Amino acid sequence: MSAGSVAVGVKVAPSPRERLTSARRTLRELLHEPTFAIGLAILVVLLVLAAFGPWIAPHDPNAIEPTASLQPPSLSHLMGTDQLGRDVFSRVVAGTRLTLWIAVAAVTISTVLGTLLGLLSGYLGGVTETLIMRVMDVQLAFPGLIFALVLLAVLGPGAGSVIIAVGIGGVPTFARVTRGAVLALVSEDYITAARALGASTTRILARHVLPNVAGTIIVLATLWLAFAVLAAAALSFLGVGVRPPTPEWGAMANDGRAVLVEGWWVSFFPSLMVMLFVLAVNLAGDVLRDRLDATLRSRRAVAGDPEGPASSTEQE
Repeated sequence: MSAGSVAVGVKVAPSPRERLTSARRTLRELLHEPTFAIGLAILVVLLVLAAFGPWIAPHDPNAIEPTASLQPPSLSHLMGTDQLGRDVFSRVVAGTRLTLWIAVAAVTISTVLGTLLGLLSGYLGGVTETLIMRVMDVQLAFPGLIFALVLLAVLGPGAGSVIIAVGIGGVPTFARVTRGAVLALVSEDYITAARALGASTTRILARHVLPNVAGTIIVLATLWLAFAVLAAAALSFLGVGVRPPTPEWGAMANDGRAVLVEGWWVSFFPSLMVMLFVLAVNLAGDVLRDRLDATLRSRRAVAGDPEGPASSTEQE
């Protein structure tokens, strides 16, 4: 059977050029969404703080000045000082880089491992799918924070340990969502045609399956950034994550617990940064998710299946 005869009447996977053009058009449309624009603006400000923190911070974040202990916000100390006289604003700026690094690294681990397991389980099925999904179910039986605490008890405190703990904790979610998206694709005509032409499993997954589930994975990774920041801050707040004197939002909020009455700003501003980041990610991520769902519905309608299978998010 020739390649031409197989391709007749078969829906062809979108080319890289078509996907790039579609992505650019989608980005322009997203920027006209007020909610997405606000969330993106907050994220850009935080990224600027993380990238240029050493030049933005007016003081050394770890410099101790006992004579300036617990000074309220002022022109010389925009967010006040803590019990040791350290400038809270400088520590918040320094903590931005570390917190974002932890979140991005943890989400990268979750995305890579979870996507790989989801692709294999959804495409191969059978014993492979059963084994992978049952392992994921066992991990999901533990609350996320408890699971992270157990890993940190084994690994010990530190930024690297927090990254591993939070990253592994997110693997089941990515694996299940990716598997659901793959199951909706394996019966597509272009996948069947690729199999008929003798394409290997690796080539099919890399060239046909992964590009078509990438949108779902990107949206999930965006939303998971908020969870990663919250989890890292919670672990540091409990004293098992990043240890003092390293500036990190959760650890800084924990430092201010003992002086909430006379120095509310010590805990307030780091906590405010956590809230702003989570808010920004959710504002932008919700718009991305809604746009993805609308795109999926339109594609099903064009394919002659208005209802179609439920999206991977709905299945989960």
